[in-house]
Amino acid sequence: MEDITPPSAGLAGSQVHGDPKTALALLDDFEDKFGRNLTEPENQQTLSNFYKGSPPKWINYYIAEEQNTPLVKRNGYNHIIQQIKKCREMKRIFSYINLFHQPGSGGSTLAMQILWDLRKDFKCATIKPVNAETAVIADHIIKLFTVGGPNDQRTLLLLDDNVSEENLMESLNMEIAKQEINATNPVAILLNTKRKHTIVAGDPLSLRSNLSNEELNNFKLKEAEMKLSHSDEELKLFHGFNLMKNNFNKKYVANLSSIKEIKDYWRGVLTGEESILVLPKAEDVLDYEDLIVKLQVNVERKHAFFEKYLIYSKPSRYKSEPSHIQRDVDMCCSKYLLQHSKPASSCHSIMDRSFPGLFSCLDRGYCSYFLERITEHTRKKHEEQMSEVNAAMNYVLSNIVLSNKDETSQVLRTLTDLRGILWRFVEKIYQSPEFFLLVLLLFWPNEPQHQHLHFKVDLNSIVENMKTAFDQKYKKYFRSRYLRPLFFLGQDTGLKRLVHSWKVHSVHTKHRKNPKQKRKTWANLDWGNNQLWKDSDIQNLLLRVRGVFKKQQLFAYVEDKEIAIYSDQAFVSYQGPASFFLGFTIKGPVAYDIKFEQDGEGAHVDKFMESKEDLVCRAAAILCKNHNPVTLNPVTCLTVRFTAAPGSYECSVTGLRWESSIEVELEYCWSNWELVSEVLEREQYHPGGPLLDITVIRGTLNAVHLPHFLCLGSESPLSDAVRVFHDEDVGASFETCSLSRFHAKLLQPTFSPKGVLVKNGFRVKAHCEILIYHVLAATLTLHIYIIPHDFKMKEAVEKERSDKCLKILKPNPKSSLQMKSWYKLRTLQKTKQSDYNSEITPTSLKLRYNTATTNVFEVYINNPEEDFYLQLTTEKDNEVVWEVPIRLNGQKGCSSSHAVCFVDKYMNELTQKVRLVSPIADDLKPLIGDEKYSIIRGCATPQEQMRTLYSFLQGVPKLKVKFYESLQKNEPLIVEQLQRNRQSSGFTSDSGKL
Repeated sequence: MEDITPPSAGLAGSQVHGDPKTALALLDDFEDKFGRNLTEPENQQTLSNFYKGSPPKWINYYIAEEQNTPLVKRNGYNHIIQQIKKCREMKRIFSYINLFHQPGSGGSTLAMQILWDLRKDFKCATIKPVNAETAVIADHIIKLFTVGGPNDQRTLLLLDDNVSEENLMESLNMEIAKQEINATNPVAILLNTKRKHTIVAGDPLSLRSNLSNEELNNFKLKEAEMKLSHSDEELKLFHGFNLMKNNFNKKYVANLSSIKEIKDYWRGVLTGEESILVLPKAEDVLDYEDLIVKLQVNVERKHAFFEKYLIYSKPSRYKSEPSHIQRDVDMCCSKYLLQHSKPASSCHSIMDRSFPGLFSCLDRGYCSYFLERITEHTRKKHEEQMSEVNAAMNYVLSNIVLSNKDETSQVLRTLTDLRGILWRFVEKIYQSPEFFLLVLLLFWPNEPQHQHLHFKVDLNSIVENMKTAFDQKYKKYFRSRYLRPLFFLGQDTGLKRLVHSWKVHSVHTKHRKNPKQKRKTWANLDWGNNQLWKDSDIQNLLLRVRGVFKKQQLFAYVEDKEIAIYSDQAFVSYQGPASFFLGFTIKGPVAYDIKFEQDGEGAHVDKFMESKEDLVCRAAAILCKNHNPVTLNPVTCLTVRFTAAPGSYECSVTGLRWESSIEVELEYCWSNWELVSEVLEREQYHPGGPLLDITVIRGTLNAVHLPHFLCLGSESPLSDAVRVFHDEDVGASFETCSLSRFHAKLLQPTFSPKGVLVKNGFRVKAHCEILIYHVLAATLTLHIYIIPHDFKMKEAVEKERSDKCLKILKPNPKSSLQMKSWYKLRTLQKTKQSDYNSEITPTSLKLRYNTATTNVFEVYINNPEEDFYLQLTTEKDNEVVWEVPIRLNGQKGCSSSHAVCFVDKYMNELTQKVRLVSPIADDLKPLIGDEKYSIIRGCATPQEQMRTLYSFLQGVPKLKVKFYESLQKNEPLIVEQLQRNRQSSGFTSDSGKL
């Protein structure tokens, strides 16, 4: 046994699916998995790779069986099958069979064939190469044996090439005794494949590198079968098959070795380490001409990919690739594509650069003279290939790069010239992200000169097309990586306004004395570092662009349009004007160093954000400690994906919190309790918060905090009633947790759809919110929603009401409300002595958590005369739980009068703030006619358009109402801000005036 070698690579590469936390991989549903995913060409290619000598894979056996073309079996096949059946008949708990084989003799292939053919009679599995203790493997064997119940206790047939059969037998016997397993069939049979260099002939459980006459005949028959579907040239490449067909013939092996030597030689030629003149047999060169071409093409293709991969992106905002990776890629290019080629014959030149290669010239420290040579080279290429978009792009980019190094260079073209070069290709479809990047750079208007731009480009379409092109070309490669900014908009004019990100780095580090700062390179610069943007040199270099947040989406103002852009930072929950530096990644325009601006009254807009303290019931306030995580605010929760440095974080959209001590990447989204309603009903639970589907893509979390709306001051202690729901593949489970004021905490969590549940029968109070909406109708109609503090439910209500209603912000109940209790709503006169004349539907409601239907009152008042109060009481004992005033401010007939008053009062503010005048004019066109519509559209600036529009509104109340409705649709943020002004005499959301 002394010449037994380490485990073979065959089994390690042949594992199929299975739970990654187990030590076994089961074959049961293997056919379903691959039968749906492989095409016929893929089947043929997979088998071809096997015949060429690739290690055996389970898919090889599946395809051979499906096509009724079985693989050749070694003579030991039938004997081992008989031995396995005998082991099962012996009724021993555990048995093992050792299959010894010389390297390359087909031992792994034979063992896998046996497992594949017996998978219907046994529970067949392989032991994964995870270095697990035999006790762990034994435990997993027992679980796999007992799964399915007493009627499916088939013996496990295990395949392995490393585990100690004696230790496994001992551990398995101990585990069976420990779990009191009463098995009528053997639990497991182990087929152990062991490499051995010296094997005695004649042993049926030992395979040698020598075939019998019967085996050689079987290989000849298989070759005849293969000729029906493969050409002679293809068969010559099946070295693994041919080696065995030739009975491991030494001459054939030597020929294969010489082929390898020639391939290695040509690799030496390509790297410049060998000379083509020293090849002893010149005729052999022509035989491998295809190999030379393929090697070079592969090098070009891989080098092009890595150039883009390393320049456009990096692992994360805080982490960069080791510097040697870029050096290795450059060395590969130099050796394989440049050094070996003669200038007269090579299609490669040091002047030839790809798009990312041109971009990186500044970071490589090239001097102005060399950059001028490159620019002239790209000019000649462009003039030779006027119809080629890539040649035009490279020439445009080389000008931009050179201008960032030497803005006085005589070879530079003007910005107008470069626009003309690129304009010829703008209308063509299927362009690359790089093309759209150049279009955005060249055609982004430069205020105030934008009116002189002769080329009209729809920037919104360009941004959308760029994202589509990025998704198609790069998304699957850059999915988890941070996209570097490539360019920024600067304060200067012409080409000088296009600032290379290397120049930002250069300006930032130019006068730095700190050695650590001096070591910072463009490649490892942290673009999220606030110190970078505070640098006065950077602030003087880059242009601050104005924009606005709407529904947590950031827009940049461009003329009278709003261009949707990305944000490089997590921003606070915010609606309103902002400014930022505008950068461009390979995906599109991105805002950096976002500053939230003040509204017209000088008050910061986020003062109107609801405070979470309003939701805190007094009973729970003393039970919880303050927690201040970093707030993350994604633009949506359809699916949110974050890469975050170590720390504590909270998502403002979902309420989800997490803690990590390492960098993590995770993805999460809302799920729906309705999907698991049967499980909850069966287990007697009801929701205590939203259901979230969470996936950790990279890294691990120390803890996750799931949002809930439960009040810790409820009558019954919640520790016994609350559980966290897990929706896993194997079924639902319910886990205990620790509760804080708004979250349920899990340590070292695993991930699946999760949410907080409460056991039925417990009396639970909930932190609640009351949302009030004024319906835009001829009479006063209010919709009052009473919902638990659930992010998803609130989002659903706001989305439903945003288009047709005005929201009135009022304080929430100071104390928590009893779930499943009845409440009624009243309207009281100003004095609170009697009821106000109104219709309320329904007269009372039961407070429930239901994502399908919401708890809502409708209040209808015909021609209201004075201010009034809304009051919520318990139906059982009339306890007042919430009361707020609604002020009319002397207005009668709410909706139309309010609209006219609003339009008149805020004429100056609207004239200055409204930018989307064109779509508003579109809405008014049926009422004002084509002539007035054309006059409005013909004005040069949004302010002039608004002044002209207002001149047409005078004396026409109906037109003002229509204008107001269009404002709500197109500029809802401005309307809401003005309504929130406490000094306003019109409808204000924070004071509730109508």
